[in-house]
Amino acid sequence: GEVHVLNWKGYGADEPWAIAAFEKATGNKVVNDFFNSEQEMLTKLRTNPGLYDVVMINAAFNDQAMAGKLIQPIDVSKLANYADISKDKAGSPMLNHDGKVYGVPWVW
Repeated sequence: GEVHVLNWKGYGADEPWAIAAFEKATGNKVVNDFFNSEQEMLTKLRTNPGLYDVVMINAAFNDQAMAGKLIQPIDVSKLANYADISKDKAGSPMLNHDGKVYGVPWVW
């Protein structure tokens, strides 16, 4: 299968070695679609509903994305290392809404 990622270019999430390791471990191909601004990212989410599996969103824009129903809650029970994330970061109100998780910190 494919994993469609709406991504910043050059911020680490697009490193060739990481993509190769993910593809080897999962058998899924990573398909990156890059954006240059948060407004462009929000526009791509609005105009391509359901296309992206992963969005590298700045947490400051999560409220906008949640309000517009542009992102869905994450089932963190499927994330093997989620429990290892510090509670203050994982529990941030920027990532959580109404008891649901809408973002996972990956750099802080």
